Amino acid sequence: MIGYRQMIGACVIVLVTSACAVTAADATPADSGTTRHSVHGTPAPTGDPVHGRPAPMGTLEGKLVVMGGPAPGSARPADGLVSILSGGDPVTVVEVSGGTFTQQLPPGRYTLTAEHGGAPCTPADVTITEGGTATAEVICHVP
Repeated sequence: MIGYRQMIGACVIVLVTSACAVTAADATPADSGTTRHSVHGTPAPTGDPVHGRPAPMGTLEGKLVVMGGPAPGSARPADGLVSILSGGDPVTVVEVSGGTFTQQLPPGRYTLTAEHGGAPCTPADVTITEGGTATAEVICHVP
């Protein structure tokens, strides 16, 4: 026969185990398309580091070109820095060599700006989708 104190301890363990099982069962898989929340009610980070699932990503294939100068009507590949912004906030800066670059990004809307020898560059807007590939071209105008 189990004593009263032992039985209370066993019930507490069962309740804690049961509460953990409910939390685990209620967890939404990262790929279900449903918003996941952390224990404190704030949005959980993308991806699922506990189960090794990566965050959903898309691919940006970009070009940095210059117009003007000795060949005013043709776009030429350029070297420079492309800043990727989301909602006006910087996400990353890519160093471009040879005019092209590739960057993995979470799904969302982005604006690309560039620097090329002080020449003014026209920003480009792009939307990245999960598993998709988007292209964008930033054009810098040289005198």
